[in-house]
Amino acid sequence: MLKIIIFILLSVYYASAINTFIGNNKRAEIFELTDNEIAVFNIFLPKTELVQLKRAAQYGNIQINTINTSFKTKNATLIVDIKGIEKVYDKVTFSLGGSSSRSFGKQGYNLKIRGKEDLFGRTHLRLRPDAREATYLRSKLVCDIHNRLGLPSISANFATLYINDEFMGFYVLLDAFKLSWVEHEYNEKDTTTLYQCKDLNNYLTVQTSSKGCTNENEEVTNHSEWIDFLTRLDAAQSAEEIEDFFDIDQFLKEIAFEYLSGSWDHYLNYAHNFYMYKPKNDKWKFLLYDFDGEFGQDIANGTQNQRNPSDDYPNYTFRQWARKRHLIDILIINNSTRFDNIVRNFVTEAFNPTVLFPHIDELKEFIRPYVVMDKTPNKNGKYPGRLNERSGDYSFAQWDANCEFTSIRSTQGAKAYGLKFWILAKYRFVCRTYNIECDPYYTDENYKYSIDENVEFKTKYYYPFYVSKTQTQSTTTATTESIISTTPPTEGIIPSSTVDSQLFENTNISFQTTTTTTIASQSTTTETMTITPSFEITVSQSTTLSEPTETSTSEIVTTTSDLIIPTSEALKPRYNCWLEYIGSEFSCCDSGNTDVYFYDGDGEWGFNFETQEWCGLSPYIDIVEDKECWSLKQGYSCCRGCKVQTKDEYGKWGIENNEWCGIQSYCSTITL
Repeated sequence: MLKIIIFILLSVYYASAINTFIGNNKRAEIFELTDNEIAVFNIFLPKTELVQLKRAAQYGNIQINTINTSFKTKNATLIVDIKGIEKVYDKVTFSLGGSSSRSFGKQGYNLKIRGKEDLFGRTHLRLRPDAREATYLRSKLVCDIHNRLGLPSISANFATLYINDEFMGFYVLLDAFKLSWVEHEYNEKDTTTLYQCKDLNNYLTVQTSSKGCTNENEEVTNHSEWIDFLTRLDAAQSAEEIEDFFDIDQFLKEIAFEYLSGSWDHYLNYAHNFYMYKPKNDKWKFLLYDFDGEFGQDIANGTQNQRNPSDDYPNYTFRQWARKRHLIDILIINNSTRFDNIVRNFVTEAFNPTVLFPHIDELKEFIRPYVVMDKTPNKNGKYPGRLNERSGDYSFAQWDANCEFTSIRSTQGAKAYGLKFWILAKYRFVCRTYNIECDPYYTDENYKYSIDENVEFKTKYYYPFYVSKTQTQSTTTATTESIISTTPPTEGIIPSSTVDSQLFENTNISFQTTTTTTIASQSTTTETMTITPSFEITVSQSTTLSEPTETSTSEIVTTTSDLIIPTSEALKPRYNCWLEYIGSEFSCCDSGNTDVYFYDGDGEWGFNFETQEWCGLSPYIDIVEDKECWSLKQGYSCCRGCKVQTKDEYGKWGIENNEWCGIQSYCSTITL
């Protein structure tokens, strides 16, 4: 009886303790209960299925599309503990979650409570490590901003996860757009008008989205209402023509969010990761999900601008940021007044340092002890929940710094802007551009903030996968010292500020630390680049590097190419493997060495245990370029690479050097 009374009191208290940042906007009870509490999830699986789960997590990026790595079971039991109050569920579906995020070390999971029970208003929940980014805050912050503004949205808080009583780490607890979400939020059971647009290039046109978006209700076979919606959008030439069936203001608020947060993984860039939903007797609504790439996270990768990561992304205008879309043309480009006013209101009410910085500070201190737990290895030296041992992670120092103003190198090899830095820089630019009366404290150019130089992303160069060799040189002497890495490229960064990683614990591979000494007499400037066993690339620069003189040799940086297709002239020699083509310091593996220990965007890596060195496995493929470039007739050059961004009646298109280019025919013979 006492336990029941405590539970009732606790429920009443937390139901009224609404997050002050969000205000009085209602959310599902599970998220109001966990505003100031970390929920504890414990999943129990049969031992054989736990083995299957761990096996399914062992893969690299390429295997997502080539090997069946899915895991799903209906035999799970769930116990949830919120401040000592337990709820037990015997009918639970448990599965690996996410798409590209599956390649990271720490996996995400999906939960579905079957039967007539729910967990404080939700039957579908997501536990996400958000391993792409360092802070654990990006998804939470985006959801809170949406809820603050009263936009239809998922919610987020935090949880710890155990599987069969084994601690799996710290996770973001996320809502999910499902039929149950609609039922709780709109009181509509088994809706037939909730469509997920998960695939790339969903522009909300008949051509791209009639089949590119799928109905969440599997019993729906008649999609005429959806096709009619897309057809009317295609035909519209003004906002007035779609105002009666499409919630334009809600859509423009989401587009304003995408612009302000530098969101590249939604409609304006990749054109996916959103839902469309039509409530009964209401207009179609545009709903976003998947927020681990916001606020300048991996932004060079997301915009396909890998060769110029020093671009000043926070100072992009809307036209610079948005790709061409019919809806964007008729709702913004042709007349931006309505959108401009929405941006101003968005900035005033939510996207500004005055309200966001205190909220970030509060969240950061709230989760700090759990981040420490998540980055503390067990007695075997393994970090909790890192089932995929082929990938790395962020250090605690990177977490701490990236929550603030320090930009770091991401696990994807690109720049991750400091969370507060992105907000401040974008706020200042938008205040100037849209003539908003903003907080003078934050618009003052003398506003002071600190940077952690130990983890800062300092290089002006972009290395998609790895740097094989660097040289440091004096401007007055030719004395140099080469630095050669003993590590392969990696999509992850192994924690280096705490303890060594156990990434290859089953291979008995040991790495030797490479130290560097730069020798220069009468040098006025030096630049040193080091690749460490933690797979981090660090560039420290004392002054601006001067132009090379006749008596000096300019800086030499050899990198792998993110374009695997060489020119015809370069194809004349033959190579044993792809490493020889790119001129790497590593060599090809011997014919008998066929085990794959790593995969990146260039190819497969093996390991020579006698020499303790990495070697290349993927064979070099000789190809012949097209004699004529088909896209020249359309006013565009042909691509040298094979990464397809979109396709139309003319052919397949890619993006190189910030320009559209035609994909050549030889790409059909190459497996990426």
